[in-house]
Amino acid sequence: MCAVGGTRGGLVPAWFGSLPPLGVELVWLFWAVPAGDEACAQLDLVKLSGKRWITELRALGMDGELLIKRGQAGPWLTALARACRADLVVAGPPAVAGRESRTLTDLLMRLNCALLLLPATGAPERELLARPLVNTEGSAESAALVDAWTAGRPERTLLRLGRLSSERAGRAAVRAAIELDATALVMAAPAPAVALYVLQHGTIPILLAPPHPRFGVPAPRDVAP
Repeated sequence: MCAVGGTRGGLVPAWFGSLPPLGVELVWLFWAVPAGDEACAQLDLVKLSGKRWITELRALGMDGELLIKRGQAGPWLTALARACRADLVVAGPPAVAGRESRTLTDLLMRLNCALLLLPATGAPERELLARPLVNTEGSAESAALVDAWTAGRPERTLLRLGRLSSERAGRAAVRAAIELDATALVMAAPAPAVALYVLQHGTIPILLAPPHPRFGVPAPRDVAP
C-alpha cells in the first residue's frame, strides 16, 4: 500500500505511527512550496526535517521519499496519487479561503483512492480506528469500503446525517465525536463542506472513502486494539 502525504507544517509526520495499521508500506511525502519570500524559509525547513522524517518512517517499517513542488497542493497530490497508484492520500488541514478550500475540493472530487485528513490539533498516539464514528451514506462502493475498514471494531458507532445541510451535518458529526470520544470519523464520500467543518471545529482525523474506489483497493489490515 502506498500513501501520498502532504507535509504542511510538519503535521503529517506527527501521525506516522497511525499509518502501519492501515497497511501502509511506502510513503511519498509531498511539500508544496509557496511563491514569494516564504519559499526560502520553507525550503530550509525541508532540508532540516526531510532526512529525519525518512528515518522515522523506516523505524516504523515503511519506506519513504520526499518530493518538493511549487504551486497548488491539490492538483499535484492528485496527479502523484494517480501516477504511483496510491491507495491512500494523507494530508493536514488544507488552506481555507472564506468558507471553502480549493485544495480539499480538488482532493475529494478528483481522487479515486482513500483520503486521510488530519486535524490541526489531536492525539496522534491513539489508535486511529480504535473507536470509529462511521457514516456510510454514500455510493454503494464507497459504503462497502467504509464497512471493510471498520468491520469487527467493537466500539464502532454508526452516524446518520440524512438530508442535513453541510453545516448542520458537520455540527452533528463534531458533537457525536466529542460525546463518544471517537478516535476517527470514517465517511463515505461526504460533501467538501462537511469535511471542512469537522476539520475546523473538531480534533479527530477523518478517513474518507472516494465515491468510486479503484477496483482492488485493499482494506486496512486488522490490528488488534
